[in-house]
Formats: sequence, C-alpha cells, structure tokens
Amino acid sequence: MRGTEHLIPEARCAARAFADECRRRGLPVLITDTLRTKEEQNALYAQGRSTPGQIVTSCRYPHSLHNWGCAFDFCKNVVGHEYDDPDFFQKCGQLAEDMGLVWGGKFKNPDRPHIQLREYAPDKTAEWLCSHYESPEYFIKIKKAEAKDDMTNDEFKDMLEHNLTPGLSREIVLSGMRALAFEPCDAAWESEAVAWAAERGIFRGDGTGSLMPKKPVTRAELAKALKNTFEEGRKNAEKDA
Repeated sequence: MRGTEHLIPEARCAARAFADECRRRGLPVLITDTLRTKEEQNALYAQGRSTPGQIVTSCRYPHSLHNWGCAFDFCKNVVGHEYDDPDFFQKCGQLAEDMGLVWGGKFKNPDRPHIQLREYAPDKTAEWLCSHYESPEYFIKIKKAEAKDDMTNDEFKDMLEHNLTPGLSREIVLSGMRALAFEPCDAAWESEAVAWAAERGIFRGDGTGSLMPKKPVTRAELAKALKNTFEEGRKNAEKDA
C-alpha cells in the first residue's frame, strides 16, 4: 500500500514531515511503499525464491516494520533515475536520521530506500512488536484508537474490556506519559525526544503536567536534568548488576 494514510499516526506524521522537508531542500522525494498486508509481505518474500524476480526482503510477515505501519519506503521522483543516485539517498537518509527516524541505509545489510520509526523497534527489527502485541492488525487498531482515527469512545472501552493485557496496559501508561508533554512540537523528532524525557523523569515540567518543550532552560534546570539523567543511569545499572 502506497498512501501514508495507511500508517499508524506517528509514522504518518513522520513520513509527511520527511517528504515536506526533503522537497523544501530541493530533494524530489516520492513515498513508494507504506503498510504491507500479510499477503503482500509474503508475496514479496517469495519473490526471487519460489516466484520469479529479485530478492528484495528477508522478512516474512509479521517481521517487517511495514506490516506494523511503522515504516515507509521512498525513491527519487525522477522517471528512469528512481534508485540510481547514491548521493540523493545519502542526503535523504541523513535528514531522516536528523529527524529522529531510522534510515535503512545504515543497516548491516543496507536498505537505502527504507525509513522506520525508532520507538517501536529498539533493535531495528519488529521483534519487540511481535513480543508485545498479538498481531500487526491489533497494534494498528490500538494506535489509531489512541488518535481517535477510526473508533468511538464506546468501541475503545469495549476493546479494552475484552483485550486488556500486560503489554497493552504498559502501552496505555506510556501513552499517558507522552501526553504530559501537551505543548505542540514542530517535528516528529521533537515529540519523540520529549516523550523519552517524560517517560524517564529527566524533565518534570511545571508540576501541572506540561513539560513546556519550547521554554528556555536555566542553568539550574539543566543541572537538575543532568542529575535526573545520572540517577536514571545508576538505577538501570543496579538493575543489571
């Protein structure tokens, strides 16, 4: 599926922001691939193996971030030169990294046209998602419900009553922590960074629930944030010991 509307809300915003920024910098980008269904992923995996064509993926369903609506592919929007410009992909890939996204060009087996969210793939694979959610379809439904994309409040409550699991409970708590930073951010990487700081208690805001991401930081506030960071690292080290 090509349209960004098929992605989960975070990835959708990231893809559109990425494309807009590329074009602003004179990089003619075209989003070519977003969400993949089970049938599409397995058909792509079969290519070059049990069906004709070149091998283009090492992932069966549900082990691609595309299956979870967390990744998108792109090319150069110039007919006949979609994939033959390494410099174009390097510039776009670096821009994606600067925005807090993960570029496939830095994978062990480079995938230059590929970009994915960082948050749901700590090891750059879909294994975390596979271990926390029963299926990509269920995960996408949850993420859309959080954004109130396609589910009423009553439908969401009903889903919780019948499907609440430890993994889902954790995700709800994390979503609440992200919501603490309710002052709008300008880009996806800002939202991700603010959520990361909120979840770890590095910045604790004004006491009313706002992290005030646009507010300048004083030396005292910076010192406190560094102290919180140090304490968080010490706690994690003690857990691992």
